[in-house]
Amino acid sequence: MRDHRPLVAVAAAACLVVVLTVLVAFISILGSRGKAIIARNDAQTAQKQAEVSEKAAVVARNDALRLAEQNKELADQENSARKKAEAATISESAQRKRADEEAQAARRSADVANRERLVADQRLYVATMNLAQLALDNGHSARLQDLLARYSEPAPGQDDPRGWEWYYLKSQSGQQLRTLPGHDHDVAFVAVSPDGSIIASGSNTEFEPVAFPFGKQPPPKVLRKGNIKLWNTKTGAEFRTFGQHEHTVRGLAFTPDGKRLISSDFQKLHIWEVATGRELPTKYDGQASAIAMRPDGKRLAIVDNDNLRIWDLEKDEEVKRFAVVPANLKRKISSARLAYSPDGTSLAGVVHLQPDFEALRDPQRRLKDFADRKPDCLAILWNPETGEAPTQIWGAGEYVVFSPEGNRIVTGFTTEAHIVASQVRVWEVSTGKAAVEPQQSAGPTFATAAFAPNGKTFCVSAGANIQVYDAVTGKVTTTLRGHKGTILSMAFSADGRYLVSAGNDNVIKIWTISGAEAFATLDVPATDVAVDGAQTLLVLANTDGKLQLWQLDQLKKIKEISIPFQWFRLLALSPDATRIAARNQHLATTVYSANEGKSVMSLPGQGEGSTSATLGGPAWSSDGKWIAAPVLGFSVGDSVKVWNSTTGKPHFNVPNARFVAFSSDSRQIVTGGRSESFAVWDFLAGRQVFTKRLNGADGRVEGPTCVAYSPDGKTVAAGFYSGRIALFSAKTGDQLLAMEGHANEVNRLIYTPDSRRLISASDDTTIKLWDTTTGMETFTLRGHSTGVWAISMSADGRWLVSAGGGGVHLRDIGRALPNIVP
Repeated sequence: MRDHRPLVAVAAAACLVVVLTVLVAFISILGSRGKAIIARNDAQTAQKQAEVSEKAAVVARNDALRLAEQNKELADQENSARKKAEAATISESAQRKRADEEAQAARRSADVANRERLVADQRLYVATMNLAQLALDNGHSARLQDLLARYSEPAPGQDDPRGWEWYYLKSQSGQQLRTLPGHDHDVAFVAVSPDGSIIASGSNTEFEPVAFPFGKQPPPKVLRKGNIKLWNTKTGAEFRTFGQHEHTVRGLAFTPDGKRLISSDFQKLHIWEVATGRELPTKYDGQASAIAMRPDGKRLAIVDNDNLRIWDLEKDEEVKRFAVVPANLKRKISSARLAYSPDGTSLAGVVHLQPDFEALRDPQRRLKDFADRKPDCLAILWNPETGEAPTQIWGAGEYVVFSPEGNRIVTGFTTEAHIVASQVRVWEVSTGKAAVEPQQSAGPTFATAAFAPNGKTFCVSAGANIQVYDAVTGKVTTTLRGHKGTILSMAFSADGRYLVSAGNDNVIKIWTISGAEAFATLDVPATDVAVDGAQTLLVLANTDGKLQLWQLDQLKKIKEISIPFQWFRLLALSPDATRIAARNQHLATTVYSANEGKSVMSLPGQGEGSTSATLGGPAWSSDGKWIAAPVLGFSVGDSVKVWNSTTGKPHFNVPNARFVAFSSDSRQIVTGGRSESFAVWDFLAGRQVFTKRLNGADGRVEGPTCVAYSPDGKTVAAGFYSGRIALFSAKTGDQLLAMEGHANEVNRLIYTPDSRRLISASDDTTIKLWDTTTGMETFTLRGHSTGVWAISMSADGRWLVSAGGGGVHLRDIGRALPNIVP
């Protein structure tokens, strides 16, 4: 039997394949259909998504359009903002620029305003100083002090306009300078030597008090003898005491040469040698209760009891004698004061008469005569040659002084007997009548008086005070206070610079009194002057071959350097005052030792035989290492040379120059000359800083006559033949100021140590001070009779010395100038 199992297996397998195929097909159909469904679903989804996307795209496009619109608006706003910002920036820049311009304009206006204020303030200051100078000239001390007080202490933060002129006026304004203690009893008399350097004082002898003598009394007991002291006017130092007076000092007088001093008391006349203090012999054998020396020093008027004796000092003998009181008065004198007229032709005295004891003892007679009896004092004017007394002034007593012109006298005055002089009177000598009725009483106290040498003021003691009167109006211009007791004696120095007073407070006081400008004068024909920094040494050059050295604080010549066959025109003193550089007539400069007077260095020039006066003088650097001097050359032209002051070797040469000045740092020089220009040089580096051509006020060029370098190094100054002065920047040479005021050639320029003032000396006889900030003239000094050709100032600004017509003038402000620039 065939086995059908394989067939069955095949058939089954085929069936399975068919079933599987059908199943696969069905599944495939189902899968395709599912895929179709899925695809359709996907398509639907995609369509929906596309729709959504389209909607989103529309929204996005709309959003984009809106955003774009917004961005456009923003952009427009940004553009607008940018444009506004740009406009604002431009406006801000313009505003800033405009603000800057306005600020600059405001600053310029402020500068102009400040300068105008400065100029206005300076004009006010100058006007005040002019009024102060007028008050000084007229002797109005109170007015002068009031004007100066307006600038006494500047407010904090304010500029101080005061310059040398203020301090000079202050020194002349009437003030106490010095008190000299030393006497142990009343100082009854003072006298000033003719040269003003010595004060002599005499103290009273002190007696044991006694009752008023109605009859003879025993001699009073001497408790302390009076003596005489000599004082240095400048320093106040007592340098000699001599003489002991048995009785009260009644007079002191120097001889005109200052070598002898004459004193008197009630019993004796004394003649003293000033240099040694020893007493010289005299044949005079009478009493001397009052004395007066004739101005020529040849004769002495002496009251001896009731006689007036005229004594010849040269022959030591009496030449005239007459009664003090006219015989018809039948009265004896108790005291007297005498004074000679300035020309010596008249003698005045005030006399106190002894009481009429008969009348005093008779009450009925005393009552009867009291109403019509004349006072017990009178002034008498005698002719000292004949003894005639044509003028008698009853009631005038206590003191008598002549005016410098001799046409007036000042006395005390009273109208009642036994009353001490209580008024001041000025009398005409020719008529004996009152000329001025002084405004103020001197008070009922013992009084003395002194007439100022300028004739414009006189002083009268009023107890412990000094009243200063205007001699024309009789008004009191000021009162000086300082004494603590009654003032017994006063005396002016011959130049009017000082008033000396003394009294029963045992001291002497020295005062300055406002009056015509006071200055010391040396009668020396000096061609140049130089003052050292210590204020003690003054050097003078003159045309008789001499260099004179003077001690300033004593006005005493201490040395003389004499060179035969030469004359000196210009000089310069080294900063340490040990060497003097002097230019002679040959225009060569020689250096001398100030201590030994010997030549230590010669700096010859190329001008042998020339006597040209148009070259300037030598100059020292402030460190003393260099000397500069002009040299006149016939072949190579004028020049200025700088030498080493130790070796004498030339270091630097400036051609076409005639004047030279050093800067304060000793590095630069300023030179000028006939080339109508000036220049500043750094001579240590050997180079020119700048040169400046000078134009005159009318456009013409003119060469300088002198140059100066300011101590602060900021400016240089030049003076001209026309009298003009110009101030220039020391750095650039730009002209800063022009100063007009001199009527003739400017001969010398110097700065004050603080650089605030420029001082000029001119041929127009004046010295002027200029403010270096504004160029305004602040002060004018007069006194020289012709041109002023040289001026010098001490390093501290205290002393100003000038040489010109009338000799050498010395002005002292009494102190160092403040705010000194190192």
